[in-house]
Amino acid sequence: MMYSYFKYLLKDKFLSIRLLIILILVVTMSSRGSTRLGTGYYFKDKKVMKKFYANPKTHFIDPVTSRVYKAQILRFSTDDFIQTTSKYTGMKKSIYFETEERVINSIYAPLVRKPVYLISARFKNPYFMFVDFRPKKKMLLPLWAKSMDFWLFGSDHHITISLYFRYPNGLLVRYPILIKKAYKWEKVSINLIKGSHLKLYGKYPLELTKIRIHKKNETSPPSFTLFTAEYTVYNYQKNFTNRYINPYETHADMENGYPRHWHFTFNNNRVNPKSISQIKEHDKGYLVWKNNKNYLLLNIPYNIHKNRHLLIYFPVGYYKHKKGYYITLWIKGNSGGEQVSFVFQEGKWRYFELVLGEIYFTGWRKLTAQIPENQITFFRDPHSGQLYIVPIGMKISPGSNPKNPIILGTDQLESEIKGTKLNLDHTPSFSKSKSN
Repeated sequence: MMYSYFKYLLKDKFLSIRLLIILILVVTMSSRGSTRLGTGYYFKDKKVMKKFYANPKTHFIDPVTSRVYKAQILRFSTDDFIQTTSKYTGMKKSIYFETEERVINSIYAPLVRKPVYLISARFKNPYFMFVDFRPKKKMLLPLWAKSMDFWLFGSDHHITISLYFRYPNGLLVRYPILIKKAYKWEKVSINLIKGSHLKLYGKYPLELTKIRIHKKNETSPPSFTLFTAEYTVYNYQKNFTNRYINPYETHADMENGYPRHWHFTFNNNRVNPKSISQIKEHDKGYLVWKNNKNYLLLNIPYNIHKNRHLLIYFPVGYYKHKKGYYITLWIKGNSGGEQVSFVFQEGKWRYFELVLGEIYFTGWRKLTAQIPENQITFFRDPHSGQLYIVPIGMKISPGSNPKNPIILGTDQLESEIKGTKLNLDHTPSFSKSKSN
């Protein structure tokens, strides 16, 4: 019966042409996974079934500018400070100042071990219970520093930690911070410069001269224990709404290390993906690591890529891109027209591709794209409740002339927060960075 039905349809030339067109479309769509364009191709173990393009309004490929929001952790050790106490030295009994690797137990901090400063002091009597830590050398903040925050954990709520800064005109300013809740990690912040001080001191750095930890007199016991970590300065004002929000999160910074956990292949050859560390300075030109330039440089001739996708695999779960952030990447182009895309894993364990842009420029530029948040699902972190997706790799396709080599430099894969999320008092200005 079915055979006779199709025989009837083929008698009509118009219907037969329509069937032929439909058959061609079905075959074409089913084979798109093996072509250089479209979706349906395999990335690692799954097919990429969605493809999005960066919104021109949020996709900036203008000449490279410096990062809008800056943050820097102040690196120092216990040997960088001199410990002093009250002039009533007889009141001191014992002081410990050490560095330990601990987990900051807060929903706003990742569950990883970080260097934490342990400060413990015991006194003979409950009077003049304070300890000063003075830097052995001048400790200057960056010129752009406008605020600072750090983590605190105290043994009771009678402890005050004070930071003393010397302004360029010689003025010494004290910023006291009282521990509000005992036996609980909290992040505290101070704003260093406000209002007219920006114009007065903007060209000169501030100096951290002393850190004093003081316990209120006549409180028992005559001792205290304090943990503190991650002294970080920012180029914008901190407030209640942005206290636990980082302006950007760096996933991979080639300037600070080689991405040895990355692998690559062509057209998803999952049987034998090659580690980037194994092909460093490869004679065939797959990849060249320029130590003097501190960025990752791809230099792939046609006889190697053969007009195929270059797929770079990140370890699954190693990076997390939070909701409300842009995805950014610095690229040094050679006007080859290569198409650069990211591949993500969304909340339903499906893969999708986000096309970052086509490289029709020469030199360094920063490419920024917004995630289509209303068209995907997110994972939820059970610890903090934060929504996120997982970047699992990159796809680089040859340019408009497929016989040309792929020449591309990359650096600083980051997630950068949208400006409106920070509620800044003073928006930092752009300035040029990264020379060719």
